[in-house]
Amino acid sequence: MEFKGTKGEWKVSGDGIWKNEYNAKTITIDFIDINGVDCIDVYEGANGSEEELIANAKLIAAAPELLEFAIEMVKRYPVSPWITEQGKKAIKKALT
Repeated sequence: MEFKGTKGEWKVSGDGIWKNEYNAKTITIDFIDINGVDCIDVYEGANGSEEELIANAKLIAAAPELLEFAIEMVKRYPVSPWITEQGKKAIKKALT
């Protein structure tokens, strides 16, 4: 299994929350790589708050580093059943 998502540094955009054409609150996550800057937008749920929207965007931006950390933990601590089991479960969820 291999990560097939966009590689690069992800961060929540400094532009903050804005409303899209459907009047839904939106926040942008930028990623930066050798090809420049690109972005994805995260929209609030039907009953979501701005606080929840920002928290979701931050979690999405941190996901590549969290995946890398999980992979490294499984490699470094193969004798720990809990780390191996939970790490592999998270890695599989991220990659399949």
